[in-house]
Amino acid sequence: MAINRRYFGQAKPLTGALALAFAGLLASSPAVAQTQPDAGSILQQLTPQIPQIAPALPSVESRQDDPLAPIPAAGPTVLITSMTIVDVDGVLTEEEKFALVGDAAGQRLDYAGMLSYRDKVTAYLRAKGYLMARAYLPRQDVTDGTVEIHILIGRLDEQQSFLFEREDANDAADDARPSSELDVDFLTRMAAAHLTPGEALSEAPLNASVLKMSDLHGINATATLTQGAELGELRVRYQLQTEPRHNLLAWVDNQGNRSTGETQAAAQYRLVNPSGKGDQLSLFANHSNGVDLANLSYATPLNPHGLMLNLGYLNLDYRVMTELGRTQQSRGSVQGVNAGLTYALIRSRTHNLYLSGEFSKQQLLDEQLGERTKQRDKHSLKLGLNGDWLDGRYGGGFNSWSFNWTQGQLDLPIGLDADQGGFQTAGAYTKLNLSFNRIQRLNADWTASLAYRGQRAFKNLDSSEQMSLGGVSGVRAYPGSEASGDEADLINFELRYELPQTGWFDSAQLTAFYDIGWVQLHKDLGNQRPNNQQEINAYSLQGAGLGIRMTRRNNLMLQLQLASKIGTNPGVDSNGNDADGRTDDTRVWAQLVKWF
Repeated sequence: MAINRRYFGQAKPLTGALALAFAGLLASSPAVAQTQPDAGSILQQLTPQIPQIAPALPSVESRQDDPLAPIPAAGPTVLITSMTIVDVDGVLTEEEKFALVGDAAGQRLDYAGMLSYRDKVTAYLRAKGYLMARAYLPRQDVTDGTVEIHILIGRLDEQQSFLFEREDANDAADDARPSSELDVDFLTRMAAAHLTPGEALSEAPLNASVLKMSDLHGINATATLTQGAELGELRVRYQLQTEPRHNLLAWVDNQGNRSTGETQAAAQYRLVNPSGKGDQLSLFANHSNGVDLANLSYATPLNPHGLMLNLGYLNLDYRVMTELGRTQQSRGSVQGVNAGLTYALIRSRTHNLYLSGEFSKQQLLDEQLGERTKQRDKHSLKLGLNGDWLDGRYGGGFNSWSFNWTQGQLDLPIGLDADQGGFQTAGAYTKLNLSFNRIQRLNADWTASLAYRGQRAFKNLDSSEQMSLGGVSGVRAYPGSEASGDEADLINFELRYELPQTGWFDSAQLTAFYDIGWVQLHKDLGNQRPNNQQEINAYSLQGAGLGIRMTRRNNLMLQLQLASKIGTNPGVDSNGNDADGRTDDTRVWAQLVKWF
């Protein structure tokens, strides 16, 4: 999206007012009567959403001058009896050749007319993805009306196919942090996995090699084509921009659970590319009055084709807080490990398809008055497909989607009797998750976004597997713990306007949004009743609002969102309160992010 660079006037009053508002929002306190959380619901709400700025799309360029000469003025003509294409590489079928030059027979052409067919063949070859292919008319006798057009397809140099140039991102930013290293041998094998020396060079595998290099942590790749040792041979020169080895991101927001502290501080440290092969070690931490969460993860490529291994460890401790900030006698913990694989089935500049699989194992504990009341041992296997594509409809748009199937087993060493007398969540379970998002460009300053998330279950689920409608990524007029259920659908619509440049900030964006969601609290009620005032099991929530997001790239981001309810909440408790013990019709979300 283009950014209007006109000056916005005095930025300091605006940013100062926002800072004061932000500080006030973070001064809220824990509270009383509200839905009692457990380890599962807190874990589900605290799934980390790391603020990110999307990188630029990698590109492929050519530095080789087009060898085609200008078409000369009209000259003597020849009656064409036969025009053929000599294709020693076999990149064109006979049907394609006839479609390109078959209509030349019977025409009287001068040299310029013959060259027009040459250029037609060249354009067709490049449209097929042969970036440096060209057709040419060799010296020949055409007095009998027979004309040959030869093809020079552009082959990858067999002696020196790949060249690598490194550019440190911190050089341009005057950053003293050391950059990550590069394993050139691994990168060469990654290029060779898509491009074969001596064979015709085409766009699709070249783009795949560039994009898969950019998928590696700490590397942003582009490529240019240069002349090889012989005529018609090409070399690929990869330009690799590397991130600093050490990266730190920290933020504070009011998106926590009211029972454990709404105001929370979080940070993520990344050790980028320690092996030189595009791996990453990451540590995420989140703290509030009643929550301490740590998540350690490691990702590394397993082969040059783009297969990635992901490993993780999670530890969470929670304490339910009173209105005065004191610890109640309700506490618990979560420990878990996970291991997964991801692989790009299709990687291109316009559409992508990824396959993923993950195994996870967790133990969730809850205590009351120092006595363990529930222990949940859970393991699951998740298989997923996700993808994205670009299109030119209505000015251009970006689409992304995901589909995940989860099969798991929940055991209850402590609390099984209560579960069997309740919603019977123990045992094997299955759920499906779907999502779709489209970002539509309207003009240089306006974009629209439509996002959908949904979940389907085949039995009653544990709180850690449910989907919530509330929170900053849901119906924003409600708290994050609102309307958690086994099945749900959520739609978020946003209209975004890019403000003129606001002084110190690189960009500022205003948003207007509308959120609507539907939830089914329990897949099967059995003889149980939902825990809300109306004892209703399925209902919907709506809300709308405005927001502003101000960013200085790789430095600071401030985000505020004001959301109001539309209609009532059918799922209020017996006191008429939402899940956080409040009845507020309007809610404000604030987040301040700092990159180091």
